[in-house]
Amino acid sequence: LEFRRVLFRSVPSTTAAHAIVTAAHAVGARTVSIVSPYTREVDEAEHRYFAGAGLTVVGGACLGITDGFLLAEPEPDTLFELGKRGFDKRAEALIITCLSAGM
Repeated sequence: LEFRRVLFRSVPSTTAAHAIVTAAHAVGARTVSIVSPYTREVDEAEHRYFAGAGLTVVGGACLGITDGFLLAEPEPDTLFELGKRGFDKRAEALIITCLSAGM
């Protein structure tokens, strides 16, 4: 714990969720659609988190992957289709939340 306190005080750091919110604000997006490879429960929790961070979530979709090792398996075409399915035209941006998907 002490190591973490020292590290975070002396080295710039962030989380993926904070970086996403910061990026959305940087491009002026306040209304977003969010898609993920996660389960519906995790996807809904993400939507609540981002709404609590000040974003209006108007669309979304998820793949329902339950095995963490499989999160990196969706092909770029699958993610493209997921984005099309989950995007609401009222959104100013589309957020794809999994950092390992499509790699």
